[in-house]
Amino acid sequence: MNLTPGAAACKALMNTGLGSPEAMLTITRQQCQMILAQNGYDRYEEKAASFLLDDARQLLTQYGGDLNVLREERNLLKKFRGVGDGGVDIFFRELVWEELAPFADKKALKAARLLDIRAPPKELLSLCDMDLTKYVRLIAALVRVELSKSYREADK
Repeated sequence: MNLTPGAAACKALMNTGLGSPEAMLTITRQQCQMILAQNGYDRYEEKAASFLLDDARQLLTQYGGDLNVLREERNLLKKFRGVGDGGVDIFFRELVWEELAPFADKKALKAARLLDIRAPPKELLSLCDMDLTKYVRLIAALVRVELSKSYREADK
């Protein structure tokens, strides 16, 4: 499976044991940059490393390390450095919280529409047999189609 540079870097961080805010704060910014760069995320690795470490610190100090505290507050997520509407969309799209389901962002819905799948999120979920894991994968796939503009390949 081809991962985007961001997904590959995230996977590398997780595989290195850096999947929690506490763990992230055990490394330096330079070490984080190196992991990001070595895994394909080399365009903004310095800025991203700073964001990741600052956000890990903020998550621990202000929210006790628990992202669940942020469930109902989209705007609270945007208080983290480097997180805007797009980042919040990714966060909501990739995390499966029942109160958000079925969530589909503009990119996923645009790709669906251009692939002639004209269904609101609830209908897309029903196409996935009401399985949230399948739904999240479908929405992520639609976003990849939109980002790569590969509508013809996806339509086959």
